[in-house]
Formats: sequence, structure tokens, C-alpha cells
Amino acid sequence: MFQMRYESLWNQKAGQRQDPEPGWICCLLMVLVFGAQALEDHGLDEANLIQKRYLKLVQGHVQHLIFTASLVNVQALLLLQLYEHNAGEHNAAWMLLGSASRMAVALGMHREGTGAGFDPIERNTRRIVWWTLYMFEQNSCIVLGRPSSIDHMEVDVQLPEETILDGGDHPPDYTAHALALTQIASRAKHILFNLSTMSVREADLLTTCESAKTLIKELDAWYSALPRYLRPEWQFVLARQRRAVLMMHVFYYHTKSIITRPCLLCKVNRNIDRLILDDNPPPPEITSDTYTLGQECRFAAKAAIDCLIKLSDFDLLDGVIWLDVYYVYHAVLVLCLDFLGRPQGMQESADDVAHRIAVTSILGIIQRKKLAPTYHILAQVAIQFARIVGILEEPAQMEEGRDPDNSEATIAPNQQPSVSDNNNNNITGISNVQGDGSGPGLLSDYLFQHGMNDLPWDFFNIDSSPCSDVENMSLLQLSAPYAGTFGEMYPFADA
Repeated sequence: MFQMRYESLWNQKAGQRQDPEPGWICCLLMVLVFGAQALEDHGLDEANLIQKRYLKLVQGHVQHLIFTASLVNVQALLLLQLYEHNAGEHNAAWMLLGSASRMAVALGMHREGTGAGFDPIERNTRRIVWWTLYMFEQNSCIVLGRPSSIDHMEVDVQLPEETILDGGDHPPDYTAHALALTQIASRAKHILFNLSTMSVREADLLTTCESAKTLIKELDAWYSALPRYLRPEWQFVLARQRRAVLMMHVFYYHTKSIITRPCLLCKVNRNIDRLILDDNPPPPEITSDTYTLGQECRFAAKAAIDCLIKLSDFDLLDGVIWLDVYYVYHAVLVLCLDFLGRPQGMQESADDVAHRIAVTSILGIIQRKKLAPTYHILAQVAIQFARIVGILEEPAQMEEGRDPDNSEATIAPNQQPSVSDNNNNNITGISNVQGDGSGPGLLSDYLFQHGMNDLPWDFFNIDSSPCSDVENMSLLQLSAPYAGTFGEMYPFADA
């Protein structure tokens, strides 16, 4: 559908010319931006310039998106907020995501009855966009610790019909199981928000232990109900399907770990108190429920890292566009937490050794990945915390990382990791967008500034274009990637 709409831009006859929707143009530009990020890995020198140029155009036309409700506007806002989130502009991304969700509700995309007047393809596209928005919004609420803008009780739209989909991105029944998992995670968030993350008292935890156990049972039942072809060990034909399933399992283990994380924090706080109050009567031991749930948190984090390592083994771990490194960050912090407050010389268990290897391995992997600014910061925090607790005894441990043929980490002596020595080398893409005044950090500067007549389409000849000033550029001055010019095809463009 995207390709058909793209080709129609250049194939319209003189009597059938139509003004392209601003939302569709912004969607296309964001696709070019994300594509330029991928081109960075292939050494294309113009990749950064492409990103800055087209991102600036989208940011300058946000007013066309937020003041008119349409399906393509929702899609454009979702693409832009994803880029902003990964670039470190979390508040801007959160506001754009809220605008997209409100717009989708205004269009009735959350209600099944409102789609009766659309053809099957349009109706199914609305469902796809809605459930994608819904699951990402719920996940973002957990990541950022903020309330949802969607009232779950008002949602009754059906899932997309798989017979209409191309079937390339997800295996059968994937959306239904992913949605069920998201809904469990959403309920877990409400329990966590009622507890203090700074100082968790065991008396408070014990009042929520039963709710936590219930959610753990729901998660286990969800996992047991998965068909074989939605399990990590399934032999997938398509890489996209393998990645989708592995990421779903990462989220499953991540949800388990956030449900039980307060119990692990309670255990760690008790251990620290025991060390501080060495000359006084030691604090009482934690209850068996708190200990068991704390152990569940550790094992879930380890399982999440195992899935992330498997993603890396298939070259499917993403450090720029999606949330992979956030899950790495959280799982590493959970495993490192348990090493806080331990007496020196304490004998380590086999689980402790396995957790050390897992942390060292996954940090070695992400150190070699190109990371977006948000994930670059999270990776640094995870690495420093691993050093504080003694899992990474020397910075040299991070240089070589994990040997794919060996579950142990390979250590290179007397070398500093590039993630610490060269802070900019791992993020050559989005980080540079912010440096020249045209990046995500200045989103508000471009709101309500430009009209849709200033779109440069000379994608493959940016440096040699006689019109390098995007703000003063007219469509009539620019050559289209195909035969003819955009101005010739759309004479209204200079109006």
C-alpha cells in the first residue's frame, strides 16, 4: 500500500492531479529519515545530512498534523515521536504520542462500529495503526512511569484480520498474544505506582504480594498458551518474524522483572542496612515471599538477556530505532542490584556466576553497536553500575565483549572500551542531528513556521543542489527523483 501510494505521486495524469496530504508527505519523509539511519552502516557520507534535512521539514510541518485528524496524520506523529524518543527528546515524544492517541480516538479508531463505512483494507489499516499505537503507548507509560491517555474501558475495536495482511512482519496470532501480554503489563504498572521506588518497606510489599503472585500466574498462563511457532526456539523462515517473537519474549521477561523488582530492592536495602548497622542488632531477615519474588526478578532479567543475546547472534539487535537497549539497561541493573550489600569474600553461587557472564556478554555486545543518544546514555549507566558492584572489575573487560562461539566473555587487557573513550563514535546518526540547531532539541522552533510548498525532493543529490536553504526552497526549484519535476506535476505548488 505504501509503495502504491508513493508511485502514485509520480504517475498521476494532468487531469487527475491531487494535492498530496501533509500527513502522507510527513510519513514519507520520516521513512526517508529512518532509511538514512540504515544507510549510515553502509558508509554513505550524505546519511547525516539526509536525516537533518528531512527531519527539519517534518518538524516544520507539525502544525499540519496536529490540527487535522486523519489516519496518515496519526501515522506521521507516531513515526516522529519514535525518532524523538530515541534522540533523547522524551517530553517532546510523549506529547506527540499523546496527540496521536487523542487524534485516533477522535477518529473513532478505538471503536469497532465507527469503521463500518470503510472498505476492508482501510478498516483493517485503522485497526493495525490503532493496536500498534495502543501497545507502544502502554509500553511507554511503563518505561517513563507516566499514566496512560487511553481509557481501556472505551476500547472495543477488533484485532486486524490476518487474511488481509501480507504476513511478512509477524507470525499468525502474534498480535493477539502480544496484546494480551501488554494488558497484563498495564495492570502491573498500577501496582508498581503505588509503591515508593526510593525506599521500599517490606510491610508495604506484603500488602501487594498476592497481587504480584496473581500477575505472575497470569504471565505463566500466557506463556503456556503460546503455540509452538511463537516460541523462541522455533525455526523461523523470515528474520522479521524471529525478531518480533524474540522481542515479545523479552517484554514478557521484562514484565516479570518489573512486577517483582520491589522485592529485590527490599532485599538489597536489608543487606545494606545489615552492613551499615554492623555494631547494632542486625535487621530481621526478609520473609520467604519477598525472597522468592526477588529471586524471580533476577531469573527473569537473566532470561531477558538470553533472548537479547540470541537477537544479537542473528544480527537482529537494534540500537537506534527500537527499545532493545532499554531492555538491556533494565535487565543489567536488576542483575547488578543483587550484588549490592554483599559482604566481601562471600561465596558466589552458580547463578551468580551465570549472571556475571550474562551481564559481561550483553554489555560487550551493545558496546560494539551504533546507539541512539538515549540508549548511549543508558548503556553508559549500565556499564558504570556493573563496575560499581564488581561485575566488571576493569574497564578492559568491555573491549572485546562476547565471543559468539563462546558463552564466556573475552577480555582484552589494558584497553579502554570505546563506549567510555569515544563517546561520539557509537552514535554518528541521531546525535549529530542535534548539534547544528536543526535537530530534535529544537522541535518547538519549527512549529507553525512553514507551509507544505517548501519540500525538497532532490534526495540523491543534496550536496550539489543549488538550493541548499530548506526554508527558502520551493518545489518548483527541485528535481524529482523520477522523470519530470514535482512542480510540473503539481502546478499549484508555487501558489
